[in-house]
Amino acid sequence: MYKCKETYFKCPGYYCIPWRLVCNSDWDCPLGTDEINCTGRTCPGQFRCHNTSICLATGNMCDGVSDCNLGDDEFFCFPKLPPCPQNCSCVIYSISCQHSLLRKYHHVVPFVHIVILHSYPDALTNFFKEFKKAVVLSLSHNNLVKLCPVITILPNKHELAILIAAHNNIITVDLCFNDFSGIRYLDLSWNLIKSLKQFSFSKLLILKVLDFSGNGLETLQHNAFTGLSKLDVLILNENLIRAVATQALQGSSIKYISTDNFKVCCIKPMSKTLCNAQAPWPYSCSLRLLTSITQTGIVWVITLIGILLNTFALIINMLKISKEKQGVGYNYSITVLGIVIVDLSACMNLFIIAVADLNYGDSYFTNEYSWRGSLLCYAGSFLSISFQTMSFFVISFIALSRFYLVKNPFDTIFLNPSFIKRCMFIFVTFTLISSLGIILSSRYSLKSFLLPTGICLIIV
Repeated sequence: MYKCKETYFKCPGYYCIPWRLVCNSDWDCPLGTDEINCTGRTCPGQFRCHNTSICLATGNMCDGVSDCNLGDDEFFCFPKLPPCPQNCSCVIYSISCQHSLLRKYHHVVPFVHIVILHSYPDALTNFFKEFKKAVVLSLSHNNLVKLCPVITILPNKHELAILIAAHNNIITVDLCFNDFSGIRYLDLSWNLIKSLKQFSFSKLLILKVLDFSGNGLETLQHNAFTGLSKLDVLILNENLIRAVATQALQGSSIKYISTDNFKVCCIKPMSKTLCNAQAPWPYSCSLRLLTSITQTGIVWVITLIGILLNTFALIINMLKISKEKQGVGYNYSITVLGIVIVDLSACMNLFIIAVADLNYGDSYFTNEYSWRGSLLCYAGSFLSISFQTMSFFVISFIALSRFYLVKNPFDTIFLNPSFIKRCMFIFVTFTLISSLGIILSSRYSLKSFLLPTGICLIIV
C-alpha cells in the first residue's frame, strides 16, 4: 500500500491530500473520511492552526506556504541563515567571534547582536559591510586604536542601540558618532582617551548611559558633553582629570555622575543631579583660590603691611648690627633680626598665594591642578615650612635666654655675641636644609606631584 509523506494525509484506501485539507469542513477524500473526528481535535505532535481543527505536520511549518487560514504556520519563522564564519558561533540573530581573522563576509546577514573579541582590527571594516541590521555591537579587547573607521562602515548606523568598545587602545573619538543618533548605551571604558573635544557626543540625542572610566582622562573642555539631553548616567571613575572647564557638562541633563574627582561634581548640570564624589574638608567648589572678596582683602592687607613693616625692621636692625659690634644692644638686634626673617617668610608665602589668586581669577577652578603642581606653589610651601621651623627655634631660643638671664644676669653665654651669631646661623641653616628636604621628599611621594591644597600646604 502506498504510504504518504509526513506532510500529507492518507485518505483510507485512496490517495494523499495536504494536511490543510483535513477538517476544513470540505470533503476532500472519498466518503468524507478527512472530516471525521474533527470536534475537539488536539493535534498531538503537530501544529494546530489558530481557532480551527486543522493540524499540520512540522514539515508544513515555515516552508514559505501559508497552510493555515490566518497564515499562523509561518509566524515566528527564522530565515535561513548563511554559514557561520570561521572561529565564530552563531545562534539565530546573534554572532560571537573570538581570535578570528574575520575575512570579508560575502553574505547579507540579519545578525542584530554582534560580539567580536581578541580579533584583528584591520579586518573589521570589511567584515562589517554586510551587517545591515546590527543593534548591539561589542568590540572589547581587540587592540583597536581608531574606532571611527570601524563603526562608520556599518550600513545601519541609525539603528545601532548599544556600542561597547571597552579595553582597547582607542586614543580619540572625535566626530565618530555624528551618524549614530540611535545609540542608547555607549561603553568606552579602559582606553587611552586623554581629552575630549567640544561637542564630541552632541549627536547622541537619546543616549542614556555613557561609561568613560579608566581612560586616564586629563581634561574636560567646555561643551564636552553638550547635546546629551537624555543622558541618565555618566561614569568617569579611574581617570586623572586635572582641568575641568566650568561648562563641560553644559546642555546635558545627567541624573547621576559616578566619579572619584569632586571637581566634576562641582559642575553638575542640575542641582538635582546626583554625584558620588564629595569634596574633602580643605577644598571647595569656589571658582577662585581665595573664596571671597573679604578673604582676598584681608590677605592683601596683612601681606602688604607685613612686608612693609618687616622690611623696615630688617633695615633698622641691619644698621644697628653694623654700628654695634658687641653688647646687649647687639645681641638684641641679632635676635630681633631672626624674628623679622621669620615674619617676612610668612608674609612672602601669603604674597605668593595672593598673586596666584589675582593671576588665575575665576579660572582657578579649571587650573587648580596646574597651580598645585607648580614650582611657585612649592616655593610658597617652602616658605611656610621655613616660617614654622624657624619660629620654633627663635621662640625657644628667646625663652631659654631669658631663663638664663634671670638666673645669672651677669655671667651667661647668652651675652656672648659669637654664641648668638652661631646659634642664629645654625637655626637658619637647619631650617633651610630641613625645609628643602621636606619639599623634595614630599614632591616625589605625593601622587602626581600635586600639593594637597591650593594654599600650598604639605599636610592638611
